[in-house]
Amino acid sequence: MLLKEMSKEELLREIAFRDEVIDQLKKEIDKFRTQTSQKSRKIAISAESELSTDQRTYAKSQEAFDLIDESLLSNDFMRHLDAVQRERVAAAMHAIEARAGSILIRQGDAGNLMYVIEEGSVNVYVDGEQIRQMERGALFGELAILHHCERTATVQAASNCRVWVIERGVFHSIMVQSAQETRELHRRALRRSHRFSSLPEDALVRLADVCVDVRYENEGDDVDVEPNFVYIVLSGVVIAERNREVIRYHQADDFEVSVNENGYWSRQNERFQVDDAPLDLLVMHVDQIKTLSSTTISSSSGGPTTSGIKSASSCASAAALANAVADLAITPKRPDNDVENVSLCNLDRIGTIGIGGFGKVELVKHIDRVYALKVLTKAHITATKQEKHINNEREILMNADCDFIVKLYRTFRDSERLYMLMEPCLGGELWSLLKQHGRLDNESTRYYCAAAMEALDYLHRRSIVYRDLKPENMLIDRNGYPKLCDFGFAKNIRKEGKTWTFCGTAEYVAPEIVLNKGHDIAVDIWALGIFAFELLTGSPPFASNDSMVIYNAILRGVERLAWPRYVTKEAVNAVLSFCKQEPAQRLGYGDMDAARAHPWFETFDWPDFKAGIMEPPFCRPVYSAIDMSNFSPPTSTYEFPTGVDESGWDKEF
Repeated sequence: MLLKEMSKEELLREIAFRDEVIDQLKKEIDKFRTQTSQKSRKIAISAESELSTDQRTYAKSQEAFDLIDESLLSNDFMRHLDAVQRERVAAAMHAIEARAGSILIRQGDAGNLMYVIEEGSVNVYVDGEQIRQMERGALFGELAILHHCERTATVQAASNCRVWVIERGVFHSIMVQSAQETRELHRRALRRSHRFSSLPEDALVRLADVCVDVRYENEGDDVDVEPNFVYIVLSGVVIAERNREVIRYHQADDFEVSVNENGYWSRQNERFQVDDAPLDLLVMHVDQIKTLSSTTISSSSGGPTTSGIKSASSCASAAALANAVADLAITPKRPDNDVENVSLCNLDRIGTIGIGGFGKVELVKHIDRVYALKVLTKAHITATKQEKHINNEREILMNADCDFIVKLYRTFRDSERLYMLMEPCLGGELWSLLKQHGRLDNESTRYYCAAAMEALDYLHRRSIVYRDLKPENMLIDRNGYPKLCDFGFAKNIRKEGKTWTFCGTAEYVAPEIVLNKGHDIAVDIWALGIFAFELLTGSPPFASNDSMVIYNAILRGVERLAWPRYVTKEAVNAVLSFCKQEPAQRLGYGDMDAARAHPWFETFDWPDFKAGIMEPPFCRPVYSAIDMSNFSPPTSTYEFPTGVDESGWDKEF
């Protein structure tokens, strides 16, 4: 029976029945989440650090150009490139000929090429079994142009083939160049604008990073405006009607909607339209221009104003620019006299407490003091081009002094390995705690998120981006207090403002990392939202054995996620606020106090937490200074490559 044919009583019974079905399905989903919560560690991934490659172009027919462009547009990931980026990618691809039976990709090999088939066909095999065939126009291998990875399938030419290929370094260089050109265009527009023209150069660059371009093609179209946004006219003309008063905004003018003393805006009393098309606007949120260090943004002088308009500077109290990082220098810690006499030869090994992507961690003892010793092989570091990342880790940790960051006391090196002598945290990993319990309750999740926020706030105030927040990288000391560890992807970006290397953990990377747009401390705020989601539900919101599936889901965003009923509305709102697609709109970006003030933390005692007197939600027993029982015995037997390296890149160790 159709719903429209039902009586009122029948409709009510049908609604009740469907509600029961929905409740049952939600229970099944909750059960599934618990049963399928992350059982294995998430693996960190990285491309080469700040790789720069010349962009050669290769001659090809217009037909080949069009084929490549269509292939890019039909791919779930590559379609996010704009027209200029696609054109440059197509121009940089070169042709290779493959004879029937030849192997283009071998399962298990490291890859760095993406392919588009122009002629012929290929067969795809996984573990020796053919799973599909691809023909003209098919694009494959795109994960390899993002970061280091092992090929998950073998691709063999089924016939004589002609394919176009592009290498990871070239693709990365195209994306970096594109983002830098956009930044420069924004900077020039801001310099020409009436409101921002007097700002110092470094302030303009930082502000340029958080602007968004918007274009309107047709005269007479309504301009979509919202409170708390500033709009700068790049080209064209905007006409505004305010209470029967007509105002026109031309190139270099800026405007905002009129709000009353309570911050309310009435659409009925104000309308913006395109008066001269095409209209190009530069848009930014007032929170992005809250502070300019000691610089104050002057009110707009580029267009008529009314007394009812609240300027961006008054809205935001003239706070800090863009990422709002207080430019605090990391100052060296006081030397620890107990470690001055420690050398590699007088350390006694107790056992292995962890194996990661770049080495292992041993529990060691010197006289009566116990340490964690991180051991890295130089051959593995150089093979994956991670020298800069390792030196960054040492510099940042040697000088960091935060209760929520694991301490690094000193480092050593020999001809084959690097060693980092660190604070032992014998309570184990938060990841193993999560694995043990399936998921954490609201209060426990707040506690560990608060620890992450304190550590990130300390780093961000010093212009350091962390880039690898996840439960695997939060250790718990013997008193139950959490600390961030593993700073292999951390970097000081005070000079550049942004960085470009694709690195992190697939489930946690932010959209701007996936798209190679350049990123800053905002990626840590995104990761904070994913971190909260994983603790609350037992698994990250974007999870798959296929990294490209994860990345495409990340680009779609968190707004459509299915939330378990047990997650509070305040927690949901916090995650959504942390995981805004636009980096500078994420709650806590440049102002962690705004995140601390979120309703989710309304009953959280921040002073007690920071003072270390709040009782931790979990405190695993530690029976002695050498008790390793809170760490699972390593199951990996992988031996990292070794080899003598005396080139000197590690001289600071």
